[in-house]
Amino acid sequence: MLNPTTSIKQFTSLNRAPGPTWAEATKRKAPHKPILLLAVLDLVHRGMITTRLSMSPAIWSS
Repeated sequence: MLNPTTSIKQFTSLNRAPGPTWAEATKRKAPHKPILLLAVLDLVHRGMITTRLSMSPAIWSS
């Protein structure tokens, strides 16, 4: 399990597709990946996901 500092650092460095399509509220980057990860974390917290999840290292690359 990652410590909170490492988790925060990784969340802030997620590869989010930039582009003019996205509003200034999202800093012109796609909001999907952070929202999906928060939803998965919520399901884990609620006990609805109990198996270990694995993610490709590419999700964290910028």
